[in-house]
Amino acid sequence: MALEREYRAFRGKLGDSEWAAKNHGKYVLVKEDKVIQTFDSYGDALRGGYDRFGLGAFLVKQASAMEQAHFISRLWAPCPISPSR
Repeated sequence: MALEREYRAFRGKLGDSEWAAKNHGKYVLVKEDKVIQTFDSYGDALRGGYDRFGLGAFLVKQASAMEQAHFISRLWAPCPISPSR
């Protein structure tokens, strides 16, 4: 799975209740198995990741006790393509 090490490192930090309380709502930049830095906004964290790692893989996640669920379904019918005129 892509970014699996980064996600495990992020979840491990959330397991530290003191760290989690201090950084709740902040955006966390993670590379491999290290939490690099926290930021106040997603844009700042993303910019920090690109500045430091270029186009290499890194993770930006918001620190929160409850992770927001995203629903994605493949059951939607594709949009019909109209013929060219």
